[in-house]
Amino acid sequence: MNKESKLTLVLGLQQFIGYYTAQWELLMAAATMVLIPPILLFMLGQKYFNKGIAVSGLKG
Repeated sequence: MNKESKLTLVLGLQQFIGYYTAQWELLMAAATMVLIPPILLFMLGQKYFNKGIAVSGLKG
């Protein structure tokens, strides 16, 4: 990747870690911001996810 704007999220988070030091407070803040959308998506779609599992269950 030649441009920083085209990095994936994991590689973008890796930019906060240097050779001898790490910017832990910025890394943790960025990691939190990266985790919020998937958690919200799961919380909003959990009802449909559970319904899909119940409907497609195996009959015994």
